[in-house]
Amino acid sequence: MFKSVNGFKSIKKAKTETAVNGYTYAQYIVGRYFYEGYRTKKDIIKAIHWLNKAKENGSTFAGNLLAEIINRFRLEEQQQ
Repeated sequence: MFKSVNGFKSIKKAKTETAVNGYTYAQYIVGRYFYEGYRTKKDIIKAIHWLNKAKENGSTFAGNLLAEIINRFRLEEQQQ
């Protein structure tokens, strides 16, 4: 999937590009990949970091995924 986003080939390269250029969609993709553990180790902290950056830059996709993450954690807390 990264190949379809401005030729990104790895999380590291995508992370660098997004940090430098503030490319909102790539920030969302990096956050989603960290959340899902796709092509990288699953990391909820990094996922939230990148999704929040994308949301701050206007990504509704990132905002929706952040809301989903929050709701999932609330449900897990209630079940314990």
